[in-house]
Amino acid sequence: MTILEVGSDARTHMLTRKLRSEGHSVICAPGNDGIFYEPGVVTADVKPEDHARLISLADMTKAVTIVLPEGPLVAGIGDEFRAVNRLFFGPSRAGAMLEGSKAYCCETLAKAGVPMGKFWIFDDPEDAIHFLEKITFPIVIKADGLCAGKGVRILWSLEEGIQAVTAFMVDKIFKESGARIIFQEFLNGYELSMFAIRDKNGFVLYTIFSQDHKPVNDGNKGPMTGGMGAFAPVSLASTELWQLVIDRIFTPTFEAVEDYEGILYAGLMVTDSGPKVLEYNCRFGDPETEVVLPLLKTNLGETIQAAAEGELERIGKLEWHDGACYYVGMTVEGYPDAPVTGDVISGLDDHGQLACPPDHDGEIWVLHAGTERVGGVWKTKGGRALGVGCKAQNHKFAFGGAYKGVERISWRGEHHRNDIGIHAAA
Repeated sequence: MTILEVGSDARTHMLTRKLRSEGHSVICAPGNDGIFYEPGVVTADVKPEDHARLISLADMTKAVTIVLPEGPLVAGIGDEFRAVNRLFFGPSRAGAMLEGSKAYCCETLAKAGVPMGKFWIFDDPEDAIHFLEKITFPIVIKADGLCAGKGVRILWSLEEGIQAVTAFMVDKIFKESGARIIFQEFLNGYELSMFAIRDKNGFVLYTIFSQDHKPVNDGNKGPMTGGMGAFAPVSLASTELWQLVIDRIFTPTFEAVEDYEGILYAGLMVTDSGPKVLEYNCRFGDPETEVVLPLLKTNLGETIQAAAEGELERIGKLEWHDGACYYVGMTVEGYPDAPVTGDVISGLDDHGQLACPPDHDGEIWVLHAGTERVGGVWKTKGGRALGVGCKAQNHKFAFGGAYKGVERISWRGEHHRNDIGIHAAA
């Protein structure tokens, strides 16, 4: 089987390693320098926005295609592939709007009775500020459109609220994605993430829970990011909670968006009154993918193909390895607001893995996102440069292995959180 991956981040790198471990042929467009050095992987210099060339590449190689960036999915690349009868794993443009518009998502879930925080939508900054003058803080502000995971802030005061509304709607730091905003009720509880894989005939498979850490600093302090690390499984989450999420959240969502197919990521808050939706992504979530896929025992490539063919039922159910997996992201100086790149990375071998792996019972690896290899030297190229993952027999060993790997890598201004999954590993 040949699979065409469209993407260039750490999640794409993890998917590449998983599929290659299963013996599948992988073409990655455009990939990154870390993926380029993975044995047996072919990278193609085709941008995710170039739908025509991607369709041509898939046609030439007879590949099943999976797209990881949100932009092409919201732009309708899935519809274009299916229009020419090419196998595609992912939603239509209409389905992708669950991620493409926060306002649409909130309104759709509200009509379907899916549990979520109260929300208010504004198109005018003055109306938004007048609303803030009447409420009790904290509250959450979200840009309506796509912002690479950075369009969400928790507002703790009126002053912060006015600054955020001005930045989003007047200064347009997210361009037109922030022209409309959503205020949403601040929810107390603990966060979980879960994936659902669905085919066109409505058959659904569900993953285990994972837990992401979005704020940039320890203790969940600082600006929100695309994700600083994650771990799985989550011991706080019971089988009963897993079934509750399926029954109360995923099932009514799929009833509301009947033609949804591909993968749907749910970011959840488990409150005193039960689980509630924080957000949906219409693709593999990052960094949750980095910890869920290593624990998957079922053949991922076969699952992707079955879903694309509308025959997911033949997979039956997803099986999982014992143990735990941790992933710690490493970012550059100034991330996320003003990342500084171009620094030399120490501690990596020619293939982008650890030059001196630590003695450890688990498996440790490096995933690349924003790096490049120039003149035989690894350098930072993006805000979330790379990360270290570890799969081991339990949470304590997986936590220790990931951080032992992090200790072997360095560059000027490098930053990482020291508390990814620390409570689960205690």
